[in-house]
Amino acid sequence: MIEHVSLRCRNARVSRKFYEQALAPLGYEVDKEYSDSFGFIQGGRHDFWVTKGKVATPNHLAFHAASRAQVDQLVTDGPAHGWRLLFPDRHPHAGGPDQYAAYLENTDGYEVELAAP
Repeated sequence: MIEHVSLRCRNARVSRKFYEQALAPLGYEVDKEYSDSFGFIQGGRHDFWVTKGKVATPNHLAFHAASRAQVDQLVTDGPAHGWRLLFPDRHPHAGGPDQYAAYLENTDGYEVELAAP
């Protein structure tokens, strides 16, 4: 069981907009905010933190989406919030024929997977 995830970003304000757009539809909301970091809460736990600092090798995070329609909507809305769709030629089955998911990258180079049931 993961206690929490903490990622580094170059600009906390820009990253907050990016992660809020991705995570709010999945039930996360910003609960704690400081000048250089912010934390998302879901189900009463602080699961996910973003902090300004040196960005290392890109990471990959995967989140469950409620439906294929939700994945599609996040892909449609993504560019307006700094998302870049990865593997567009294989989307939405870049993870294989049995998986419906979007692989997106933010301005810090982090990859986020949004997978539908």
